[in-house]
Amino acid sequence: EFIDGREIEVSVMGNDKIMVSRPGELIPHNEFYDYNDKYIEVDPDYVRDRPLGKASMVGKLLGADNVDLKILDYGGGTGLFAETLRNSGFKHTDTYDPFSAEFKELPRNKYDLVTCFEVFEHVNDPFMTLQTICDVMSESGGLLFSTRIQPEIMDRGELDWWYAGPRNGHISLHTRRSLRILLEKAGLKFVSLNDNLHFGFRKFPEFAGEFGCVA
Repeated sequence: EFIDGREIEVSVMGNDKIMVSRPGELIPHNEFYDYNDKYIEVDPDYVRDRPLGKASMVGKLLGADNVDLKILDYGGGTGLFAETLRNSGFKHTDTYDPFSAEFKELPRNKYDLVTCFEVFEHVNDPFMTLQTICDVMSESGGLLFSTRIQPEIMDRGELDWWYAGPRNGHISLHTRRSLRILLEKAGLKFVSLNDNLHFGFRKFPEFAGEFGCVA
């Protein structure tokens, strides 16, 4: 049903210290479009460039010795990341994305590695998402995921950070401490590889040494 109106979005975040972003109006470019169409307008690289880049990164991190790993890309969108990994030798790579008609069914397999890029900042219940991931991760498997660590400016109660934006759907922001608490609650050990890339595991997997992790 068509609604003749203006779309204004704002983010409200925090528990003890409430922070509110500036309001932003969405200006339509077409007569009808859904959320995904609007997202592409704001962040076009997520369609192709970033999946290809992430697949190249993971392939280099794992190396040729780990091509037999069973890998699930959680929140994998169109499946381009998994397709690219398969084409580079990682034949046992699957995709799951609840918002994709093609990949909306969560596989029943157990995976050696679950990748989860640019997902945790989008979910309103990160622990429930993490529990779902743990259900498909083998006992000696690992979770390689990305989400940016919030800068010190956030600790001062200021919300002037590009990553905190309602238009790109970033509603859950994290510090390393909050990620550690989250993963430990799910029974995982937590390692932060850099300000955007992190790793979780129950039992240290041998392939994690390729990431620079130590047991």
